[in-house]
Amino acid sequence: MIFHGTHDRVVPFEISEEFVRKMKKKKNVCELMVYEGQGHGFFNFNVSFDLYQGTLNALDDFLVTQAFIEHDPDMQVDLM
Repeated sequence: MIFHGTHDRVVPFEISEEFVRKMKKKKNVCELMVYEGQGHGFFNFNVSFDLYQGTLNALDDFLVTQAFIEHDPDMQVDLM
């Protein structure tokens, strides 16, 4: 699971797209969550708490679908 903003000036967005393509070509599970207009580190809690919560929820859901963790509704972060 990769969270990447399209306006990231540290790591070009195209790098993540290429990485995901290569991972999938090798039959690996890899998802790219695209955040239009966001820059590097957009999901840090001190940058945007709403995006922080959203990425935590998305990552939790991804880990459940991959059977790394079990679903626990009490652990879901409530969005404001």
